[in-house]
Amino acid sequence: MGQMHGPKYIPRLFDYSRRGQVDPSFVFTHRFRLDDIPKAYAMFKSRADNCVKVLVNVA
Repeated sequence: MGQMHGPKYIPRLFDYSRRGQVDPSFVFTHRFRLDDIPKAYAMFKSRADNCVKVLVNVA
C-alpha cells in the first residue's frame, strides 16, 4: 500500500491540463463509455490487451 499527495497536487495538475501545459492522455491505455464500465473493469482486472489505465468518458 502506498500514499499519494493528491490533495496537494491534483488541483495544480488539473490547472496545467486545462491550460494545455500538460497532456495526460499518454497515461491511459484504454478508453470506455460510461455504459461500458463492467467491460472496462473486467479488462483492467485481467490485464487483457495490455490494459494498464482506463479512462471512462462520461460525455
